[in-house]
Amino acid sequence: MEVRAQCIRLYAVSLRIVPNKSQFFEYESASFYCEELSHGHVLYKMKEEVKQCNKTSKKTTGSECTINPLYARDSGEYSCGTAGGKISNNIYITVSAGSVILEIPALPVMEGEAVTLRCRNKMLSSSIAADFYKYGRHIRSSSTGNLTIHRVSKSDEGLYKCKISGGGESPESWLSVSAPCLTASTPWIIATVLLSTLIIVVMGLYLFRKDWYRAYGSGPTEDQTGQNTNNEAELCPNPVYQSLAQGDTQPLAETVKSAVAYKPSQDIYQPVAEEPFYSTIKKHAHL
Repeated sequence: MEVRAQCIRLYAVSLRIVPNKSQFFEYESASFYCEELSHGHVLYKMKEEVKQCNKTSKKTTGSECTINPLYARDSGEYSCGTAGGKISNNIYITVSAGSVILEIPALPVMEGEAVTLRCRNKMLSSSIAADFYKYGRHIRSSSTGNLTIHRVSKSDEGLYKCKISGGGESPESWLSVSAPCLTASTPWIIATVLLSTLIIVVMGLYLFRKDWYRAYGSGPTEDQTGQNTNNEAELCPNPVYQSLAQGDTQPLAETVKSAVAYKPSQDIYQPVAEEPFYSTIKKHAHL
């Protein structure tokens, strides 16, 4: 089978089969692997213990049970479990006494994967022309007896069978397609990515706040103070002197300054004593 091993989602215990196919000829063999860190797994067929697998060989990551040879009565749904009550995914196999089988994956194929279905004749080891059917409808003819789906999608899921001209047809089997699934290490990878992202965001906010405080939160800088002083000078024009006539008053050194920069007490006009020159002019004016 041109399909990579798949992870089984949502199950504490994983069951796989070697070879990964759901149809077998009688007298072939199949090995079931119940994968979990503990031991003492039991293989079940239709929820009943498989007698020939009561004594399973122990592996580092689980238990193995090989059924050899297979008979038609061994067809059915298999799963495995532990003494603690953990149950695996299900695998359905068909053992045929006929002359044609369709080699189709027993485990789900992930979307985007490539998979090849092979139509096999029990009496012939070489490739032979075959027709392929999905839900009983003809979908393709192949001179080599192979049907390859290069990028599997959910729409490819369904019941398949094949026919060999003059040689018979295979049983139907289900091709299961699943989305990419999580592995044991995936939660740690996700947690690491999320933590790294959070650290980056926090550091970015800290640096932004620090720069903002320097720019706006700590009062004017020396340059800003100098600029403000210059602005005040621009707002305060040179003092305006008025020509004095009789009875006029003399302003102080400067005229009214900007109300923003100076207090009102600085903008008061005060009367001054008349000078002798202006007094003489005033006296002759009355004559």
